[in-house]
Amino acid sequence: MIQGMIDIVWEEEDGWCLLDYKTDRILGRYENKAIGIQRLTEAYRRQIQLYCYALQQIWRTPVLQSYLYFMDVHEAIEVPEASVDEMFSSLIKGETR
Repeated sequence: MIQGMIDIVWEEEDGWCLLDYKTDRILGRYENKAIGIQRLTEAYRRQIQLYCYALQQIWRTPVLQSYLYFMDVHEAIEVPEASVDEMFSSLIKGETR
């Protein structure tokens, strides 16, 4: 089972946008800010992609953009969409956070 809660979803003219807040510490934990953002984005990528997939299945409307917002550094990072095959093959391999 996968469980989570989407923080913010808003409607645009052609679909939805999604933003998920992350409170992980970046400053002082990683070699530098860029490396921390890169590692955490990769760690949370599948979660956000699954949120997008679920929203699209429920509302039958596309998710146009999705973002992770890292509160420690006040920075939003766009997360690219994944194919259904890519998402579910990673789930089978256990690649979720």
